[in-house]
Amino acid sequence: MRQLIRGIFLVWALSQLAAPCHSFTHQRPGSLMGFANPVHPDVGAKRKRTCHGLSPIDCSFIVDTTSTTIALLPPILDHHPIDLLTNSINMQQTLDSSNLWTATASSNIPSWLNIDSDTAEAWAGPFFGGSLLPYLAFLYFLSVPENETPKGVTVGFTALLLFVFLTIPAAIAAKLLYGVSLADSDWLHGSAESLLTMTNLVTVVAFRQALQAKEQSTAPPQSAISYAPMTWLVVGLTTLVAATALVPALSDPQVHTLYLGGFLDLPLSSGSGSGTLLEAWGAHPEPANALSVPTWIIHVSSLVEFLVAMGFCWRWGDIVGNPKWKGLTWGLLPLHSSGITACTYHLFYNHIPILVPLQALLT
Repeated sequence: MRQLIRGIFLVWALSQLAAPCHSFTHQRPGSLMGFANPVHPDVGAKRKRTCHGLSPIDCSFIVDTTSTTIALLPPILDHHPIDLLTNSINMQQTLDSSNLWTATASSNIPSWLNIDSDTAEAWAGPFFGGSLLPYLAFLYFLSVPENETPKGVTVGFTALLLFVFLTIPAAIAAKLLYGVSLADSDWLHGSAESLLTMTNLVTVVAFRQALQAKEQSTAPPQSAISYAPMTWLVVGLTTLVAATALVPALSDPQVHTLYLGGFLDLPLSSGSGSGTLLEAWGAHPEPANALSVPTWIIHVSSLVEFLVAMGFCWRWGDIVGNPKWKGLTWGLLPLHSSGITACTYHLFYNHIPILVPLQALLT
């Protein structure tokens, strides 16, 4: 069985190898992707293996840790330089007495996938802008009396416009202050993204109250027949979100200042002044632009809340006898996929630019 798996992987690996060839240099010996490297340097000696497509199993990790240019996987650390070498199918690793480990690999990734961040943002702009009018039309149909939309649900979906319009100045601030995208500045990113969580929370709460009243045949709640309750909730939550951005803004924040001051972020200090506990165990530290735990919580909760809202749409269609609500549930799937795409982009430390226009397209 092991030989069969090895053979299958060999066929797959060979199919992935084609010109051009790239390289990267790893400055931290003895570890790879956070795990121990089985190759260790001999004192005063130099060890080298070269793979010419004959034994990809022995050096498959080279493909796993290459740059976005090679395999759409980011370098683990910012100090991995990517250099164009040759147009040959060649994979090799070199580990010498100076603890400098160099690997080269080749790939057949289409050139149109290897776009830079500026190009990705340029492609995404028309998609994001073009989604506004269709969304306004969607809000109009929600307000049509025949659709029996709970008023609070309409408020929740409308609150998404706050996320859209307030994210724009946050993105401008990230670019002007630090020269980075919004996704690379944790405190600005977390504050902006929390507006999306607010939208989903309001929608879910309003839907749940209306569904409960319908299922129990009780009087409809105020949030179902009036815009006021959920509007006030939006005002309160927006004020709270604004505070999470304004408070650090007044304290001269840096580009990678953590959202909420790093509250709930994992305290992995080794206590020895030599780095985090994970580093002491041989793992690599994350890049400076990695999302903090609070920012990840905001992202993941938004995905979960949106799924709950989609389920409520389906149930509402059954209760009111309007199958169009079930159609809306299917229609919300691309939006949810957009959120998954964004999380994937962040999972790889914002080093896969092609995901930005893909997210915009799904939006």
